[in-house]
Amino acid sequence: FGIAFMLASCALTFHFAERGHMRLAETQSSNEFVSYVDWSIEIGKVGVGETVHIIEDTEFKDLGDGQSRVFHNADLPFELKLSDYTVNAVVSPVRPMLPDYARVVDDFFLDPMKSELQAEANAPGVYVAVTNTQTQDVTEGILWGYSRAPLTITVDGEPWLINLTRKSWTLPFKVTLDEFIHEQYAGTTMAKSFESYITKTEGGQEDAIRIWMNHPLRYDGYTFFQESWSPANELTGEPLFSQFAVVQNPGDQGPLYACIIISIGLLFHFIQKLLAYMRIETKRRTS
Repeated sequence: FGIAFMLASCALTFHFAERGHMRLAETQSSNEFVSYVDWSIEIGKVGVGETVHIIEDTEFKDLGDGQSRVFHNADLPFELKLSDYTVNAVVSPVRPMLPDYARVVDDFFLDPMKSELQAEANAPGVYVAVTNTQTQDVTEGILWGYSRAPLTITVDGEPWLINLTRKSWTLPFKVTLDEFIHEQYAGTTMAKSFESYITKTEGGQEDAIRIWMNHPLRYDGYTFFQESWSPANELTGEPLFSQFAVVQNPGDQGPLYACIIISIGLLFHFIQKLLAYMRIETKRRTS
């Protein structure tokens, strides 16, 4: 029964767990965490507070070479036709002797690459054709996961942004990194320990929390692990940051309960054997 419970919790984790990461510099706050491997297309107007429409990758990552699918929404003045999704690619400029698979859009095309061994390192891409539902004008573009800027189109005089980005989830609370401390083994660059002091804010209430290696924060169904860190980079201007692995897993405690059940079963079995042995020894001594 304990093993069956373990398998059931693993199935629950596989189908419903949400895994991602949150990267924060000191004094920075966030209430979102980002997936390692899942992607989505975000569509919205330019401006703060505008509604963002999302197409998750489960709806288009099956579109292989020559395949396409149309997406439309009553709130959008256009429809999207996605085609030729590639798991890992680079956007290359046109060149002499283009390969047969090249589909040129504005002098660029998606050049497929071999998938990385670590799935989070893949840079997916997909072709998009935006059709104005009123005028039937079509604008073609390329959506690429590592693009520095979203695709911008103008429909009825209004600018819209279309972006292929990693899937994100919103937390019911905010996390602020107050301080990050790391230690290295003497004479090496190997990390000895690293820890983050954060403030969790929810409903106006603030809680100071320490997260360090093998000591995660567990709260409201979410688990924050101290995953990694990166030093400041003077060349790029990127500050020192701390990165947390964030997991929302309904089967999080399943393995613990399964081990408890198995331990009780083993203890019960041991007691049975011990009592049987004691009865046999008692009978042997009295005979």
